[in-house]
Amino acid sequence: MTKSIFLMALVIFFAMPFAVAQNAAGDVAFTGLNELDQFLTDEFSPLQKDYAPGQAGGQWRFQAGGREVIVVADESHNRIRVMTPVSQVDPRRPQLLFTLLEANFGRALDARYAITQNVLWSLFLHPLHDVKPSQLKEGIRQVVTLADNTGTTYASSELSFGEG
Repeated sequence: MTKSIFLMALVIFFAMPFAVAQNAAGDVAFTGLNELDQFLTDEFSPLQKDYAPGQAGGQWRFQAGGREVIVVADESHNRIRVMTPVSQVDPRRPQLLFTLLEANFGRALDARYAITQNVLWSLFLHPLHDVKPSQLKEGIRQVVTLADNTGTTYASSELSFGEG
């Protein structure tokens, strides 16, 4: 019995790093804009872009879930932003602004609402060098879902934290 437990422990000890390394190999964080550009080019078509290798920043546009999605990244500031416009906003509607802030707290998850120049946006922000392809895909999905659910659930997924 003790020998069996010892052998199982050895197998687990030596197999775990291999399993973790294999899992991580397919989903490692982007090291720069060249990798991000390649990922977006491979995943989304047609794709419009304002990026050339060696630039410190770039912008990509594509369709996802029937919405125009814009990705803006800046390597020197280590930031990536995924966003889609939702609608025009009347700043004289404070109840809507309150609803959006509540949604940002509990239902928007990794996506969130923002307003600039009276346009409501759904967006996902993240450090560029920490985001993995799977996280970016999920961020894009949440941005599109949050935009689609504006006016109803104001949620980016089925998950909700609290009343917000």
